[in-house]
Amino acid sequence: MSNIKKVYYIGPFSFPDGGAAARRILGNIESLNQECIVIDGKDEVLKSSYQGIEIISCAERPNKESSFLTKLKKYFNISKNTISYINEQEELPDTIILYSGYSPYLFRLIPFCKKNNIKLIFDCVEWYQPKSKIEYLYKPYYWNIELSMRYLLKKCDYIICISKYLENYYKASGSGVVRIPPTIKFNKNIIPVPNEIENNKIKLVYAGNPGHKDLLNDIIEAINGLEDYFELHIVGVSGVNQKSIYYYGYLPHYKSLNIVKSCHFSILLRPNNKVSNAGFSTKIVESMCNGIPVIANNTGDIKDFVNKENGFLFEGEDSSALHVILKKISNISDANYNKLSKNAFMTAVDFFHIDCYKKVLRDIVS
Repeated sequence: MSNIKKVYYIGPFSFPDGGAAARRILGNIESLNQECIVIDGKDEVLKSSYQGIEIISCAERPNKESSFLTKLKKYFNISKNTISYINEQEELPDTIILYSGYSPYLFRLIPFCKKNNIKLIFDCVEWYQPKSKIEYLYKPYYWNIELSMRYLLKKCDYIICISKYLENYYKASGSGVVRIPPTIKFNKNIIPVPNEIENNKIKLVYAGNPGHKDLLNDIIEAINGLEDYFELHIVGVSGVNQKSIYYYGYLPHYKSLNIVKSCHFSILLRPNNKVSNAGFSTKIVESMCNGIPVIANNTGDIKDFVNKENGFLFEGEDSSALHVILKKISNISDANYNKLSKNAFMTAVDFFHIDCYKKVLRDIVS
């Protein structure tokens, strides 16, 4: 083990209950398998712990009741409390890993780390873009993203990229880069028992917040005419139940995961754009780790992990393309499904377990 004093994982996220961001961070910390302190962005001053990980909250974000001016002030000053806390410690860390935060964090962290000889690593998991290019003209948030992605990140010592798209972009600029998809700690030695297909009804699940990343309406539309063969279970979105379509609204992560585990396939449909190609869905990872095969269209790095041996990958990004593949799946035999389930799990063992990236992470922080 290398002689590392401390590693801080910081950013404006909430930990451990911060959705996919928190689970990404947890996976990387578990891969490091050494002391790592999280300084998150909760709106309160608090010390806590989770699974042995020390968590410091420095009231970086405003609370919901704050006035507009307070929120604006907090935004421009975000990261100051975190850096002040680090600077007050008797022993500074050797490495700081920043997740998100972008320019408000980077403008302060880059000179702070350089002055104190601290290695600065950015965990890069997405490249946001607006729905319309016109929004670049009047939404400063996107100026912040572009400034960070195109200029400031290249001043970090290393960039952890979630996708090939990001990896190739930063490698071309000469940055130190490693590619690590979302990872999870799970038992590699116990293959999940595949769910039986009862009454010839295949259960599909979509779990998450679609935003403008996921084409949930097209997924719903693709079910039309196939209600006798499929059920669609939608977690994270509220709605009125229809024939073979069931809404659960927002649920805690463990309850959402239980619904995923009870279904036969996770389903994902995304537009083929920079957002999809730069990111990588945690939904895919959590599904395959539990032996639930994935049905997805071909965007980003999905083709590196989903194929005809462990799921269904198809071209196109609309309901008609998905409808065609669902018709093919509708008569799947138990034997073929069981094979897909086992292969999905084995793919997860090879690519998504925390052990896969231990050496890579330890090398860049040492």
